[in-house]
Amino acid sequence: TVELRYDPNAPESPCYPTADGLSPSPWKNTSPFKIDWINPSTDIKGAWYKLGSPPPSNTDGMFAGTGTKYFNLMVAQQGIQPLYLWLEDTHGNVNYSTYVTVYLRYDSSPPAAPKNLTADGYSPSPWKNTPTFSIGWTDPADTSGIKGAWYKIGSPPTSNTDGTFAGTGTKPFNVNATQEVGQDLYVWLEDNTGNINYTNR
Repeated sequence: TVELRYDPNAPESPCYPTADGLSPSPWKNTSPFKIDWINPSTDIKGAWYKLGSPPPSNTDGMFAGTGTKYFNLMVAQQGIQPLYLWLEDTHGNVNYSTYVTVYLRYDSSPPAAPKNLTADGYSPSPWKNTPTFSIGWTDPADTSGIKGAWYKIGSPPTSNTDGTFAGTGTKPFNVNATQEVGQDLYVWLEDNTGNINYTNR
């Protein structure tokens, strides 16, 4: 007697795909991303994946490896990219149309300098007899968006954190002059991924 074992059915879709534990991924300024999911059954050999565009066939992608439950994926392109993920079972069955999608968010570039920087609406500020000024600007384009501004009064910053962080989403913010007549105020930006460059001011 011999048992004939036949299984022509491809696995169902991966469940709950994540990148660094979330879907979409958190914004990151370093690679790789950890890609994970829950297998729909116990007979899964491994996962196929493709970055950027949907697969048109079962093998139009990369196989992550036999027995690989999760894998690390390097990303070079900045912005938001879709990752398509589908499974192969231990019998060789695979169906690309069962793919699921998780979005990877990558931004490694610091923001440009703030535009149209003003104090009380002007540059230089109007003369006034109180030391508090409202600092405003226009955010430059940034892949992950602007988190907030750093500033320093009196002398140029010498590092990314050589100043005071005005606060997340604080725009405009108030600053007090520390001497009479005139002082320079230096402002630079941090984005939502943590990218910052004090020379962009």
